[in-house]
Amino acid sequence: MGDRMVGKAGHRIVAVCIALGLIVSIWLPANPPLSDYLNHLARADVLAHRGEVPAFRAMYEPAWGPYPNLAFDLVVVPLAKVTSVAAAGKLFLSLTVALWCFGCVSLGEALLGRPSLRSLAACFLVYSESFLLGYASFSFGMALALVAISVFVRVEWRRFHGPLFAALALGVVVSHAAAFVTLCAAVAAFSLPRPNKRVALLAPAAAYFLVWLVWFADHSKDRGLSSPGTSIRLLLLSMLPTYSSRFDLVVLGLLAVAAAAALYLTWPVRVDRRTAAAALLMTAAVFAAPADFAGGYETNGRYVVGAWIFGMFALRQASDAPLPARRRSVALGVALLALGVFAAREVWVTRAWLELDREVAAQAALFSQLPEGTHLGNFTFLDGKASRATQLRERALLHVTSLAVMSRKADVPTLYAIPGVQPLKHVQPRYDRHRFRSTDRGPFEIEQIRSELDAALLCRAPQELRDALFAGGAESLGSAGDCELVRWR
Repeated sequence: MGDRMVGKAGHRIVAVCIALGLIVSIWLPANPPLSDYLNHLARADVLAHRGEVPAFRAMYEPAWGPYPNLAFDLVVVPLAKVTSVAAAGKLFLSLTVALWCFGCVSLGEALLGRPSLRSLAACFLVYSESFLLGYASFSFGMALALVAISVFVRVEWRRFHGPLFAALALGVVVSHAAAFVTLCAAVAAFSLPRPNKRVALLAPAAAYFLVWLVWFADHSKDRGLSSPGTSIRLLLLSMLPTYSSRFDLVVLGLLAVAAAAALYLTWPVRVDRRTAAAALLMTAAVFAAPADFAGGYETNGRYVVGAWIFGMFALRQASDAPLPARRRSVALGVALLALGVFAAREVWVTRAWLELDREVAAQAALFSQLPEGTHLGNFTFLDGKASRATQLRERALLHVTSLAVMSRKADVPTLYAIPGVQPLKHVQPRYDRHRFRSTDRGPFEIEQIRSELDAALLCRAPQELRDALFAGGAESLGSAGDCELVRWR
């Protein structure tokens, strides 16, 4: 597949440059507009400074436990005690990107036995839809899983590899459940046709996972399967989103052309059965896994990441002979085209982040009018029939109210404190519904809203909700974009 055209030293230099370019994008916005990330950031601020902020002690309590969703909290909370929480969050995202790129390079070398252009392309996949939606612990867990898999599949197994793999597997399960499921699927596939002794090294991580699943996981909101159409869209469109439907198609089209050209130039090829089996297992999980499970939501969409990564490495050149000089030149051009498309997509995503960051700042500025300790609600109406690009933009701003936790020491009921998932709980739970359909016209629980909250950020709210709130004496504190801050107490 054209992988022989790059030397080891040059390959690693390019990988480092790609990682640095991806990391720079994280530091350009004041607050990377990654939806759930803003919520996680506020929770880390509470956990880091609860002891010194009386308002936090009155509203939130720590709830640590053996959960498989702790990567962000375990890293950012200690960092937030020695630096700003914003810097701590960016350091975590930067570490995730660096670890992901290292994992891609290591996995490529372990599977192919040499540096791989495909592993360079895989580095860019870190900014999948899961990352853009702020699934921070999952993204970190997947990066760690790639490193763990690269250790597991190595032909030469040295004495330290066993303890290293066991430790990495434990780190994966502590980071995120879906990342651990991906690791287990890979271990199962790469153990074919019969299990080897290395599988037993998963035992400590598996025990941790089972303890959580049996005694701590909350199954009260588990939901069934996604529709086949939704699963197919996830498989095709969730790895390379750009916040623009047209540019999504351009990127996918150009990469499809590059992949077809690479396949033609390196034909004949063979399929590596174990890698293909891993890809098929993860593809099946996208269709067969529950959409919402054990406090996590859109769970099945997380498995798209593994399906793509394993799928990228499933093909091998049938012959070990190098490509003829002419084909080699064309293949190099195809590789440069693919890397250029990935780089252009990265620039486009960064541009969108900067635009969205300005919207985040404009909305967050409204909170300066609220007194400290305000009970602040969030009413965001999302268009479920809009394009995925539009939905991604809308959801990027879904948790802006979380910034009021940091700036105004507010009580935000929508701050994630899911039992068995996040290490936080609300002292007094209040009205926490925050995602509404754009077609929803009520009736709304106005009495509960008015009695439990002091103010709310209304985003694309229908007139019926506004009228009901203002009829009871609410006042507008200003608007930013399509959101309005209202207060009634």
